[in-house]
Amino acid sequence: MGSPLMFPWFAQANYFGAFILMVWIILPSLYYTNTWWGQYMPLYSSSLFDNTGAPYNVTRIVNSDYSFNLTAFKQYSPIMLPPSYALTYAISFGGIVSLITHVFLYYRHQIVRQWKSSLSEIDDIHFKLMQRYKEVPHWWYAATFIVCLTASIFTLEYYHTQMRWYGLTVIIIIAGVMFVPVGIITAITNTTPSIFLVCQIIAGYMFPGHPVANNLMVTYGYISTTQGMTFAGDLKLGHYMKIPPRTMFTVQFIGTIIGAFVQIGVLNWLFHNIDGMCTLTAEDGFTCPYAKIHFNGSIIWYIHLIH
Repeated sequence: MGSPLMFPWFAQANYFGAFILMVWIILPSLYYTNTWWGQYMPLYSSSLFDNTGAPYNVTRIVNSDYSFNLTAFKQYSPIMLPPSYALTYAISFGGIVSLITHVFLYYRHQIVRQWKSSLSEIDDIHFKLMQRYKEVPHWWYAATFIVCLTASIFTLEYYHTQMRWYGLTVIIIIAGVMFVPVGIITAITNTTPSIFLVCQIIAGYMFPGHPVANNLMVTYGYISTTQGMTFAGDLKLGHYMKIPPRTMFTVQFIGTIIGAFVQIGVLNWLFHNIDGMCTLTAEDGFTCPYAKIHFNGSIIWYIHLIH
């Protein structure tokens, strides 16, 4: 959770109650009853395993172009998930359904009212004070979106990434629709729900047997939503601190451009200078746990939806 001072009490209580139920009761029950052969694997792990209890060797089931090889998969092993991993997926399914249902039942009217009054909040003191600054023109956002969309489509098609332009269109629409319910829960609880699983499932159906496409759709969907939440939070902070909107937009835009090149440069340096990067034998613990979860999910769904 990070700092408990930043979370409302009901959210902390919900976290702790879920922790007791899932981690202290359900997870040990699954493990010690050997459900899904859980005792042959670690109780808690972000790795996938084969039917011998060894880490799953994905290179044995993919072709040279990283597409799925069904024959090799049948000769090797089904994917075995540790109890904690399987439980996480179950909770994620429930969380997505609960998110949509809860927002629809309790906030649908408020969403409509807020949309209608978003440009005329005459009673809000912060809105009045911000009127002394020039607003960011809508065409700035539109131009940014068009340029980024065009660059993304070119990248996907030109470099043969396994993902097609229509997949990008679908996942952007889904991210845009889910942004509102995710934003509402984030604003109320300071906890951002994840649409990670939704993106993976849709990618698995649209591009079966292509894990790279799955990873890319998760990036364009889930990561875009998460970064959008961060951007909205920054704009809200700037609103309360009375920072000119155009200044805020410019700083965010330039920072994003610089950050993209810096991150790519750092990643390339790491892969060329750290032996075994993102493997279990990596030096100094550079095992890439988050990236591993990202990749494992693509493997799980493209195998599941094909097999």
